[in-house]
This record gives sequence, structure tokens and C-alpha cells, in this order.
Amino acid sequence: MPPRARASRGFTLVELLIAVAIFTILALLAVPMYGEMIANSEVRNAAENILMGLRDAQARAVKNNAPAKFVLDSTGWSVSVMDPESNAYYTGACGTTQTATSAPLCVKSYKFAQGASRATISATGEVTFNGLGQILPNIDGSDTLKQVDVSTGAIASPHNLTILIGTKDNATAMKMCDPSFSSSDPLGCPSL
Repeated sequence: MPPRARASRGFTLVELLIAVAIFTILALLAVPMYGEMIANSEVRNAAENILMGLRDAQARAVKNNAPAKFVLDSTGWSVSVMDPESNAYYTGACGTTQTATSAPLCVKSYKFAQGASRATISATGEVTFNGLGQILPNIDGSDTLKQVDVSTGAIASPHNLTILIGTKDNATAMKMCDPSFSSSDPLGCPSL
């Protein structure tokens, strides 16, 4: 094999350094976009889980033909069913030891730290559904949750989402929507 053919195989040090420099520049450009994507996915995760919890509470109320309560606070949410004997809801933390006879039960919960630790919510409170899936007034007289805005302070311009819960007359209006779209757009938030 001639020596000239041998020398033309492979890359020179200059070519490798140029390739590494280009890769580094592209990686530096991608890091801020990756952080924004993660923050926005946490907002979406929190909003989807809030909507899932609301729908689960409504479905459990219909399934059991008994009231079920969705409680939202700054750390997460829980769903509990009413004990027909005591007319009370479970007020402890979900996941504590519960027996079949210790109704009412906390049947499901979610903590924002499980995937949406940087998400913030605009409201806390509760929603109670009856056996027909309709929204009931809260037993303690507090206002029923009607809307929850989900955002994050981790980035300058987050993709905010809104959960519309409905009213006692229209509980089927539960929807996750994007407030940046007009109310006539299917992705937008209709007025309740």
C-alpha cells in the first residue's frame, strides 16, 4: 500500500477540534430550551393530574352512588368517599393505614413533588360530587372550586394551563384549556 493512501485515512486533529467546537455550541444552545421544556411539562403534568383527580372523584361518586370529595391544596390533591354511617369524609393523609371498616377512605392522592415540583396553582379548595356526578355545595359552606390556573415561576414565559371545573348545574364542563387561545377556539377556555 503506498504511503500516501495510508495518510489520507482518518481525521486530522484540526477537523476533530472543529467538530467538538460545533457540538459544544449546539449543546449550549439546547440547554435553555431543555430547561423550558421541562418546566412546561411540569405545568402540563400538574394540570393533567388535577383534572384526572377531579374526574376520578366524579366517577367514584357515580360508581358508589354516594358523595365523593376532591381536595386540592398547595402540595397536591386527594379524593375521599363519604362514610354513609357517619356522614363524614376522610380527613387524614392518604397512604396511612386504613382498614375496610375504617371508612370513610381516602381512595387516591397525588403530590406535586411526584412530577410537578415547580408548578404553582392559583387556588386551593374542594369539590364534592353526588351520586349523579353533579357538584354539591361544600358541607363547610366554603366556595366550591370553579377554576384552577397552573403555572411555574421557573422560566420567564411559561405555557400556563387552566382547569375549568364547572358549576353545580354543569359539572360536565370539566376541561383543561389554554388561556392564550380565544374562547371560541377548541383549545381555549370557554366561559362557564
